[in-house]
Amino acid sequence: MSDEMKLPAPIFAVLNQGTYTDRPTDYSNPDEELKIFLQWYHQAEEAASKAGFKAYNHEKEIISQLSNEILAVNIVDGHPSKGLNQIYAKKLFDVIAQDEEALKLFNLANQ
Repeated sequence: MSDEMKLPAPIFAVLNQGTYTDRPTDYSNPDEELKIFLQWYHQAEEAASKAGFKAYNHEKEIISQLSNEILAVNIVDGHPSKGLNQIYAKKLFDVIAQDEEALKLFNLANQ
């Protein structure tokens, strides 16, 4: 549908999270639980890419910016931490900014 409307490819962002809410998740040295999550993330990213989405994940950013930190808001809540949300937002902006057509549409929508 987006092709027919001459729109940029839709975006599929893998919202990588931690495997624990009460202790750090080390993306640079994944334990067995994280390895399972990473397989799911990669599978989803690949399927979205094959379906025509501009797909990406946040592994590199988590390794470089949140190495061995707790990635959840609190113990009882699996929602992403402030730092993780900042990574999500910056990367989404960067992905949109790299695509001139998407950036034009984004700017039109926010006028």
